[in-house]
Amino acid sequence: QLCIHMERLAFPGKYQCRAQFQMRDTQLRSLPAADPGECEGYCDEDPLCHVYHYIESNSTCLTGRSIYWGFDGTTGFDPTVTLGCFAPEKVFKPRPYFPDPRYVRVSDHRVWHSCTLFQDTRGTNTDFWPTIHSGQCSTYCVGREKMCTFFTTALDDGGACYLKETLHRGGDGTERKDSMSLTDTCLNAERMLDPPTYVCAQPGVALRGSTIQAVPNINSAAECRA
Repeated sequence: QLCIHMERLAFPGKYQCRAQFQMRDTQLRSLPAADPGECEGYCDEDPLCHVYHYIESNSTCLTGRSIYWGFDGTTGFDPTVTLGCFAPEKVFKPRPYFPDPRYVRVSDHRVWHSCTLFQDTRGTNTDFWPTIHSGQCSTYCVGREKMCTFFTTALDDGGACYLKETLHRGGDGTERKDSMSLTDTCLNAERMLDPPTYVCAQPGVALRGSTIQAVPNINSAAECRA
């Protein structure tokens, strides 16, 4: 298992740049800029910006977020883009103004699934159900003990639940982010993961148990855990 201490992680330079290269993102602003340095300054001053494209032909700076899985552009060679740059520290370090794309879902059978929004993952499809509802899909996965270790929900044909196995090794799907056609990929926690110290369900789920102590004046889940 590889673990990274994000707060201590060192990055090779503030920005990583490639000439004539476009990165798919969600555009934030289009601004006039005399050179790439001015464009970089615009991105620096905006906490939401972690990618920019400088276009010399019309002296334009395009700032953006959601690199590689946003709503604008494509990823690859583009002769109209003078320079495409992204800030690794902004991309990979936790950002309080974005929700964490990972969450835990509880199926109707009280089984935990660890999910990632807008994620496709390679595997072997073992079954299909016409629903995009991840709660229903997780229930189907639980019922296929030897045929489902994770599942993906997508917008295909109005809603699709793909039950899968052989994570990262099968011939179906690809390793990619796609906020246009995918909803999430969820791993069956009991079949795939070592049990963590704590897991938290989606909002609105209550678990039955015996109360040991009621502690007043708690303002966050972290305080409650402590």
